[in-house]
Amino acid sequence: MLELPWLQRDVEPPASDNNIFLVETACKTTPSFRVWCAIESWSRQNPSSQVWYVMTSLTVNDTDGLVSRLQEQYSNLRVVGADVEKIFEGTGLHDLFSSRKWIMSRKNGMFFLKLVL
Repeated sequence: MLELPWLQRDVEPPASDNNIFLVETACKTTPSFRVWCAIESWSRQNPSSQVWYVMTSLTVNDTDGLVSRLQEQYSNLRVVGADVEKIFEGTGLHDLFSSRKWIMSRKNGMFFLKLVL
């Protein structure tokens, strides 16, 4: 497992860059090959932009070396974790998020994150 840098804590996208954000909301540590293919396509087709793949998991499974190879191949690709707690801080959803009442099941939790992110 690779521990990911946290967006807006460890790394900050420069405002001067053309940034593309792709957000994973399923809380998975192993996105499907289809997802990685899409990320690779965005990175290849937008070489002058920074492509940020933001994961709700703070680790990513790299046992097959795919993530490392993609990051080596595409210098504009950044795979980062999201501090979801910080994202909701100061918003109308913070109390609900902090209460964890929305986590009735994995499916409901993923739906909540997809809906608000």
